[in-house]
Amino acid sequence: MSSQAYVGSADRTFSQAVLRLLETDYGVLGSQRVLQLLAADVQQLVEQFYPMPERISAGWMVYTGTRASGKKAYPGQPTSEFELVTLAWPVLLPEDLTYRASHPDTKSSRETWLRQRLVRMVEYGLNRPDGAVLLTLADLGSMLGLSTVQVSQLLEQARRETDKELPTKGYYFDQGMRPTHKDENHCPLRIRPG
Repeated sequence: MSSQAYVGSADRTFSQAVLRLLETDYGVLGSQRVLQLLAADVQQLVEQFYPMPERISAGWMVYTGTRASGKKAYPGQPTSEFELVTLAWPVLLPEDLTYRASHPDTKSSRETWLRQRLVRMVEYGLNRPDGAVLLTLADLGSMLGLSTVQVSQLLEQARRETDKELPTKGYYFDQGMRPTHKDENHCPLRIRPG
C-alpha cells in the first residue's frame, strides 16, 4: 500500500476544518496560502486559550490576562484592543497548603497566606520572559474567592511590606506612559513590554 493512502487521514485536522469553514460558510476568497496562514493563526489561538490539561500541575489555574503593553486605557475601551495572554497561574501550591497546616487559623494568618499568594501570582505574570502579563483586581478576586476590595487591601499591605510595585491591569493602564494621580512609589513604569 502506498504512503499516499494516508494523506487523507493526515489532512483531517483542525486547520483543514477551519479552511473549509472559511471557504464554504463564510465565503472567504483568496489564495489558498492566505487561508492556510489564517487557519494556522486560529490554531495558535486555540492552543493559547485552551492549553492541554496534562501540562498543568495541581493547584495551577488557566486564566487569561493582558499583556503590559500599549498606551493609557480609556473608559469603555474594548478588551479586544488589548493583547490577551492565557497562562496557567500558580494559585494554590503545596507550600500554600504547608503554610495553612503549620499556622493557626486566625485572621492574621489567613491574611498573610493570601498576601503571599497574591504577590506570587502578580509577580508570576510580571516576570514572563516574553513580556509582563497583568490581571485585574476582579481577576485576582475570582481566582482566590475574594472581593475586589479585599484584593485591593491585601495588595496595598503587600506593597508596603515588600516595597514592590505589584501592578494590576487597571493600575498599569491607568498610568499609561506617565504617572497621573497614583502614588509615584508604585508606578509600574519599570515593566518592560514584551
